Amino acid sequence: PGFLVNRLLMPYLNEAVLALEEGAASIEQIDQAMKEEGWPMGPFTLIDALGLDICAEAGKVLWQGYGDRMKPASAWERLLELKRFGRKSGKGFYDYTQGGPADPGRPDSSFEKEIEAVRSKAGPSAGSGQAAGFSAERLMVLLINEAVLALQEGISSASEIEIGVMAGLGYPASKGGLLHAADAMG
Repeated sequence: PGFLVNRLLMPYLNEAVLALEEGAASIEQIDQAMKEEGWPMGPFTLIDALGLDICAEAGKVLWQGYGDRMKPASAWERLLELKRFGRKSGKGFYDYTQGGPADPGRPDSSFEKEIEAVRSKAGPSAGSGQAAGFSAERLMVLLINEAVLALQEGISSASEIEIGVMAGLGYPASKGGLLHAADAMG
């Protein structure tokens, strides 16, 4: 389910949303951390570019196929209710209503209130709104775990995974690929 690239990508994107729900960091901090890791854009910018409705649907397919390890974060549903589909609707995780096609988006304080409401509904385990800390490794490990599972299941070869991650997801070739990053992490 989900094809290889979506199977790797969606847990990464979902974990970014979970980190936001927990209060581990802001949208901008998470995006910046992943850009510093070498990604061409952060996960929230990517979701807004792809379309939140498309990402949410891909997430559902993966959840049905792989069970609770792919369970979507609560904020996906709230964003869909608000029709915040990303760039195409003018708002997603960022607000794009002020500029033209090249608008990079701006933080949206009204959306921060929505995230706080999601946190409140989720209860104490979702965080208290205080930053619990965020590391880019949190998202990278999920990509790596899915890549290793795909290898173990015989879904793809190591080279196919590396090509998919670099060509399909934009992971920097200068880093030697995702599985190379896993070897470096130990």
